[in-house]
Amino acid sequence: MENKHLIIPCLSKPFVDWLSTKDLSSKTMVEFGAGKSTIYFSKKFKNVFSFEHDQEWIDLINSEELKNVHMLKMREDFYMYRNYKNFIKNSDYVLIDNNPNIISRGFIASMCCEACYTKANIILDNAEEYQPAYTYLKGMYKNVEDFIGKNYMNELTTTSLFYNDVLN
Repeated sequence: MENKHLIIPCLSKPFVDWLSTKDLSSKTMVEFGAGKSTIYFSKKFKNVFSFEHDQEWIDLINSEELKNVHMLKMREDFYMYRNYKNFIKNSDYVLIDNNPNIISRGFIASMCCEACYTKANIILDNAEEYQPAYTYLKGMYKNVEDFIGKNYMNELTTTSLFYNDVLN
């Protein structure tokens, strides 16, 4: 299998293992930061809307011709566009895993909460590195579950899941 890692998201293995037990075939995912996770999520979710700034990733994901994946260009002035709120408002899960040098993860976390009123379950990858985003989300949601472990690149990381109700 030449590209075996292509379909494994670079999230903590404990989180990927947990997610693999869920039936999300009727759910919608919005992700900030496309990549291997986008391909993985296309097999798990009914729809995936991915905001990405890097044209190479956009081209790579588009070349996969995934019918349920919608790639959207994220620019530095992305927050100026109001239509992003509709994607977030109608999502079940939001993954924050974007390049923080373009837009901070804390800003995206607050933008997501404003748009979805904490109805969507939010996944923050590399939570240990992004304490402002983690602290903000922890204050907005009743529940947080930290999935600490290695990712497929053998790096120790934390993927955190924030939710208010019973996870489905």
